[in-house]
Amino acid sequence: MWSLSIEEHFYLIWPALMAFGLNAGRIGAVAMIFTCFVSRWVVLLYWPHSSAMNSSWTFTRLDTIAWGCLLALLVRDAKWRGRFDRAIASPWTPPILGAAFLATMAASSVSAKAADGLGFTARAIIFSCLVWVVVRGEQSRLGKVLNHPAVVAVGVGSYSLYLWQQIFLNHNRLGFLNSFPQNLLFAGLAAWLSYRFVESPFQRLKDRWIPQPVPQGIIPPMESRPLFVDGVTQAVNCDPTTV
Repeated sequence: MWSLSIEEHFYLIWPALMAFGLNAGRIGAVAMIFTCFVSRWVVLLYWPHSSAMNSSWTFTRLDTIAWGCLLALLVRDAKWRGRFDRAIASPWTPPILGAAFLATMAASSVSAKAADGLGFTARAIIFSCLVWVVVRGEQSRLGKVLNHPAVVAVGVGSYSLYLWQQIFLNHNRLGFLNSFPQNLLFAGLAAWLSYRFVESPFQRLKDRWIPQPVPQGIIPPMESRPLFVDGVTQAVNCDPTTV
């Protein structure tokens, strides 16, 4: 449902917005975020019997993707990069974001209004911040874990696994392909075949059509900024080019 009703709609809307330039993309992302937030509350307050669909309707969940797009567009500007860099300067930022995520999950299990009205928005912001933390701090503990070859391999194949896993991990089916543990093997095999024979060829085709490299310096290294390490203030430069 998510892929059909939300992702596919987003992939139709977003390129059309970006055709009008970066500023149109920023305005469009903000409009999606605002519209979805308001729409969820309208459903919760006036049509509570339909609130379960808040997680599946395009007009109530499109902001989950739009937050990441807005981050990508904002950080092209040096002023916004500086603001985000200052916001994540503390080594306490990752654990604070993790605690905030757990808090939203706990609140969502208690109240539908907390889950739909605030939880979706809060988690989208938290995950966007975590992305920036990792991109700008690849030498941090979290960055090193996420840049480990094994984790990178999982990330590379994650989309193919996401597309094919439901065939084999569907607990409502009792056939051989859906029984543990072989269902995990079949899901992994399907994901690898999809990546090897579908996704990779299209990636190479894209590279053939767009041969020029990504311009350097779009996201320059962080400016020197103080970080507290063992109680001592130190100036640290983070170079994101290896991420």
